[in-house]
Amino acid sequence: MRLKQPFNNNVVLAVDNSGNEVIAMGKGVGFNKKKYEMINESAIDKIYTLNSNEANYSFNILDQIPGEYILATNSIIEAGERMLDMKFSDALLITLADHIQFAIERHNKDILVKNPLHWEVKKLYTREYAVGQEALEIINRITKIKLPDYEART
Repeated sequence: MRLKQPFNNNVVLAVDNSGNEVIAMGKGVGFNKKKYEMINESAIDKIYTLNSNEANYSFNILDQIPGEYILATNSIIEAGERMLDMKFSDALLITLADHIQFAIERHNKDILVKNPLHWEVKKLYTREYAVGQEALEIINRITKIKLPDYEART
């Protein structure tokens, strides 16, 4: 696997042995690497594969999202898959990381977004709400940003 573009030390855009673009994550996977240099595959913890339609759009978005948000997103996806006993699409990494970045921006600007269905979400979708609560804890642990409870319901 070769490095195509580093997003940070722990998240990179790479080209796998079949020529597909993938997002590779792992501690130090992109550290001190130059474009087209081989990646130490033992450092890779997770690989996200996107179809070609998603790839160009997604990599442009990822380039603008802080690495710690991407790492938090990966942890949230893993927790959600475990808690709901299901596998999510790899495209969720991009959309959820973008959502988290926007939620943090709103929080930093003191913009409150109310969900008129928040009570129903909390009561009718208890397992999914629990994933949202876990997501808030993960975001706080990784980014040191404490988002309000209502973000678990959005």
